Amino acid sequence: MKELSKSQLRGNWTTPVLVSLVYSVITILISMIQSKTNSNFIIIISLLATFLIGVWATIGIPSFYLRFVETSGSATFRDLIVDKSSFFKSFLYTLILSLISFVIAFITIFFLISIGTGMLLSNGSLSTYAFIVIAVISLVILLTEILILAISQTPYLILENPSIGVFEAIKLSMNIMKGNKCKLFILELSFIGWAILALLTFGIGFFWLEPYIMLTKANFYKLISRK
Repeated sequence: MKELSKSQLRGNWTTPVLVSLVYSVITILISMIQSKTNSNFIIIISLLATFLIGVWATIGIPSFYLRFVETSGSATFRDLIVDKSSFFKSFLYTLILSLISFVIAFITIFFLISIGTGMLLSNGSLSTYAFIVIAVISLVILLTEILILAISQTPYLILENPSIGVFEAIKLSMNIMKGNKCKLFILELSFIGWAILALLTFGIGFFWLEPYIMLTKANFYKLISRK
């Protein structure tokens, strides 16, 4: 997948790098506005803008890279634009992810507080509680990662199957990711070395790394969806 992506990017880096650059600049500017202003109205507007940009990125960036694969590197900025139906589905998908994250965090915190209170009342060992906290958080992270991997193909499925709904796309993603979650996880881990090198360039290298990662994921989707 990585070799295929590198061959597709060869001679076609300009537009993907510009996409990464523009997206990064926009998100950084919004963050700067949030940190500099004291106006609650502007903070609320900037938070809403951040959320909507995230909704767009969830569907718009995969749209660009699917088109990049299909046209052998001829994707343009127009391919970042998605129709209203796809955007609404991305909006719903983002809300579902946010809700799942909130519920998992709430249950985890409630469980740890309950365990901690019980151990405090019974004069339990602090080291034992620390071990429980680490074990629970590790388990939650593992289960969350498995879930994220299982539904990770949802945006691609929405784009390629306009007639299906969000929940059906999530179900389809879970089906095609059976036996593929570990493969995608290892694929994502394989970029760690490049990420470290990108950090050494004060983040500039990420403008090239992000297209490499996103295109590889698009190729991964194409492969498993064909199978």
